[in-house]
Amino acid sequence: MLKCARFVVAKYFVTIAVAVLLAAPCLLQAQQPPKSPDVYGQIKYRYIGPEGNRATSVAGVPGKPNIWYVGAASGGIFKSADGGIHWDPIFDSELVASIGSLAVAASDPNIVWAGTGESFIRSHISVGQGIYKSLDAGKTWSLMGLEKAGRIGRVEIDPRNPDVVLACALGHAYGPQPDRGVFRTTDGGKSWDKVLFVDENTGCSDLGVDPNNPRILFAGMWQIEIHTWGRTSGGPGSGLFKSTDGGATSRHPTRLVDASPKEANSTSRAHHGWTLREGRSTHPPSDDPGRRPVPPTSLFSRIEGPACGEIVSTLRGTSGQGGGNVRRVVR
Repeated sequence: MLKCARFVVAKYFVTIAVAVLLAAPCLLQAQQPPKSPDVYGQIKYRYIGPEGNRATSVAGVPGKPNIWYVGAASGGIFKSADGGIHWDPIFDSELVASIGSLAVAASDPNIVWAGTGESFIRSHISVGQGIYKSLDAGKTWSLMGLEKAGRIGRVEIDPRNPDVVLACALGHAYGPQPDRGVFRTTDGGKSWDKVLFVDENTGCSDLGVDPNNPRILFAGMWQIEIHTWGRTSGGPGSGLFKSTDGGATSRHPTRLVDASPKEANSTSRAHHGWTLREGRSTHPPSDDPGRRPVPPTSLFSRIEGPACGEIVSTLRGTSGQGGGNVRRVVR
């Protein structure tokens, strides 16, 4: 009887000890004060992979900081489930290796989209073969159309409905073609509508959706033709466009920036370096408008022109819906 009582007491204390050990990290983490931004400023970038050529796109999973997807210029897609310690190739069985964009559905992290074809133009780049979709977090892929789009540099998924997807298609860019611009699907890729098309010489260079209102959409359009000896960049087709219905009916959306400002002459374009940003900034207050805290309705765009090489100006829209009041803040 005494032996049994001692066994019960020992088991009780062991259970308590295990519970304390399991709870200790959470209690210590809760007691730690928030880290100063200066601490993060001491952290240096280091190479973590994956091995291969240029990385063209990166996508993470909200709420799961260790899961990442990386698309390569001509090396397929890699996935890490441990914060970049190990990378697995997950696209090698497909017929195309050039990746231009990746996107994970906010409403379902198992849904991953991949636009193929590198959109960062240089003298030797690979074209794509449409847009792909995975329903099992990258284990298997299905071709969902847009095979002639050439280069899909951005994919945007409606945060409320993963079946609504927008694809930014630059085109193959070796000459005129009708399969370029902004495409939209409302049935998960079974069918696509071309919702923004300027002309056969102009494609979509970048796409951005307001994080607070997915009906507000911005698209950069770029008139570009690649030659063996260089490229013909810019023209009347280039510009920055805005839609307020998610591209549903905006075949003629608002043009926010003209294709040919005086500084840009005939070589202007909406470059693939602009995006919508939330109103947070790591920079301290500054007299430099390019370093002030960014309001959530801000939009930045880079425009090409001869005045100062690739970048002529950075434009920011600061209206209530973003993009309504466009002005230069950096030159």
